[in-house]
Amino acid sequence: AFPNEINLVKREYGTGLYKTATYFITKSIAELPLFVFGSMIFLSITYFMIGLKDTLEAFLLACIVVNLGSLTAVWLGYTISIIAGDSTMALSVAGPILVPLVLFSGMGINLEDIPDYFQWMKEISWFKNAYQLMMINQWKDYGSIPCPNASHIPINATIPEMCAAISCPYSSGQVILDYNSMEVKPS
Repeated sequence: AFPNEINLVKREYGTGLYKTATYFITKSIAELPLFVFGSMIFLSITYFMIGLKDTLEAFLLACIVVNLGSLTAVWLGYTISIIAGDSTMALSVAGPILVPLVLFSGMGINLEDIPDYFQWMKEISWFKNAYQLMMINQWKDYGSIPCPNASHIPINATIPEMCAAISCPYSSGQVILDYNSMEVKPS
């Protein structure tokens, strides 16, 4: 909807009714409840369904992270729409901007494995920051992770079944964070 309003904004800006910053701020404030409410519904359903840490503090931090990530994406969409000028161009430009930010966020590649010449991409990616905060929120101070298969190996187990039963690569939350190259800074 935003690219459709650009002509109106340009006309009113040209006549001196208001500045573009005023329009951006008021539009953001007007749409804030919609985005916050939508994010809260999504997170309230999925957070507990997935089985994430069930403390009020962890849930509230997840709400803040998801809402800030959502708002950042919306504001980037506004920016792309303003620069592009029309819906078709905005959609064409958004993909090439967003895909690298997602690729270098740490979700698909370990942060230490990102080549040196792409390190700057992970630093500007809000996906990386949101993902890292959610991972730390879930796994920080998470104690021992039980490995139920390790204690019971059937006598007639095949080699793949034995390997699956013995294999428990993550023994604690800190091991998961270390594996994903996520440094927990002291609070």
